[in-house]
Amino acid sequence: MEYIIKILEIESLSENIKKIKTEKPKNYNFVSGQHALVSINKLELKYKKRPFSISSSDKDDFLEFIIKIYAEGKITQQFNNLKKGDALIIGEPKGKISYNGKGVFIAGGTGINPFISIIKYLNKSEMKKNFLIYLNKTQKEIILESELKKLFDNNAIFILSREKKVGYGYGHIDKNFLKKNINNFNQNFYLCGPFKMIRELKQTLIELGAKQEKIISEI
Repeated sequence: MEYIIKILEIESLSENIKKIKTEKPKNYNFVSGQHALVSINKLELKYKKRPFSISSSDKDDFLEFIIKIYAEGKITQQFNNLKKGDALIIGEPKGKISYNGKGVFIAGGTGINPFISIIKYLNKSEMKKNFLIYLNKTQKEIILESELKKLFDNNAIFILSREKKVGYGYGHIDKNFLKKNINNFNQNFYLCGPFKMIRELKQTLIELGAKQEKIISEI
């Protein structure tokens, strides 16, 4: 089933990141962490669907999506032209990511989006039990940095792969980094980001002793 939903608000989080708030269809139930296929309700675009994580909590009475506009992305460029009152088409929620208890959240770029939904769903005391590792190319690409620091009670590491800056890690999330920053691999690991990054992380975590059934990702 598909639903046509009106855009209620659009906010620019950075020069190429948009936060889009929309109506929530009646009886549209999802688990925080899931995604949906979304397209723009225009004749030439309605069948050009893309998966976007829902960044609002399932307890909210609206839906929210955080979308990165890629310079070479013909479809995401169209999202850059949307305004309040325009409509999207959304499919049923789907996906394997959901909260199974305290652990380590590891995200790359817009892979933070399903975790934002989970974070909003959890109460503050539960949220503070978790740890965040968030990788981006540069500091300006970090999505909702101040909010994440507050929600994780500063129990987070922000890593930049193409920029050295005081207060941020530099490089990539490899085996040495994980061994240095995580002292317990017998816990839940939530992963979301580029396919290659997540595939390699899963293998590395298993080599370090993580249990496969405790690694939650779309892969």
